[in-house]
Amino acid sequence: MAAQSEAAAWTVGIFPFVSELRKVETSDETVLLIDIGGGKGHVTKQIKALTEGIQGKIILQERPEVLAEITDPLPGIEKMEYDFFKPQAVKGAQIYYIRRCLHDWSDTDRVRILKNTASAMTPGVSRLLISEIVLPATGADVEAMWMDMTMLSVSGSERDKGNWSRLLAEAGLKMERTYHALGTNYGAVEAYLA
Repeated sequence: MAAQSEAAAWTVGIFPFVSELRKVETSDETVLLIDIGGGKGHVTKQIKALTEGIQGKIILQERPEVLAEITDPLPGIEKMEYDFFKPQAVKGAQIYYIRRCLHDWSDTDRVRILKNTASAMTPGVSRLLISEIVLPATGADVEAMWMDMTMLSVSGSERDKGNWSRLLAEAGLKMERTYHALGTNYGAVEAYLA
């Protein structure tokens, strides 16, 4: 989780965080977003800056040893120890955000992580946003195939839209839509409780 590169913050530009969160009536107690496995918070800070005028909390969840390594200030971001193999403790957040964490794991582990997140989601309120490579059904480029082969060495893999839909369904979630960074295989999968 902690080895996420700062250059890979593409999702911040392809998902409409601001317009989606402005649709919701919020207060200082509203949890706008939880960045699950968000490393040292570089993307969390970008999202916080985008949503500065919207009332609510932004939470960075990570393993304790990663949180202990954070030296840059994270103003307005709450740091919270969390293991995504355990049930999510924060209920009813607007957005549960997982970026580049799921491709490292087997399908069994991915479904477990997704179920732990789904257990905290509130119907009609919460959504899950997964930022990963979303492969085309056919004709993947060399970079995508290379990443998929690399992930196979650790029992992980990259996924196409159909694979994501199936995994989400196993966890009690339904894919709403996908977003893509033009000219790349990077995307975001948006899901709600089924």
